[in-house]
Amino acid sequence: MAECENYELMIGAAVDGELSETEAAALRAHLETCENCRAYYTALREISGAIRSELSAPPAGLTERIMTSVRAEAGETKEKKTAKITPFRRYVRPLSLAAAAALVLWA
Repeated sequence: MAECENYELMIGAAVDGELSETEAAALRAHLETCENCRAYYTALREISGAIRSELSAPPAGLTERIMTSVRAEAGETKEKKTAKITPFRRYVRPLSLAAAAALVLWA
């Protein structure tokens, strides 16, 4: 049924807790009358529950270790960029002066 296709999308959202009260009420009403959608809803809830039970909490301090690594790498990148720019800046001014002098002599 074409109508059931819309409800299948709603079932996925319902399992994830993303439906508004109005949508949830409409889905409940449909599930009372449609055996296929009711079976799909039950299966999806069981699968979702099994996945959630298998997932474990991340190790303690993981976020802090990641952020420390990111900050350290960002600091290294900034230092590398500065190191590359500094020699270039050393030559820009004399070359600019030389180019200006050449233009004056040529004119």
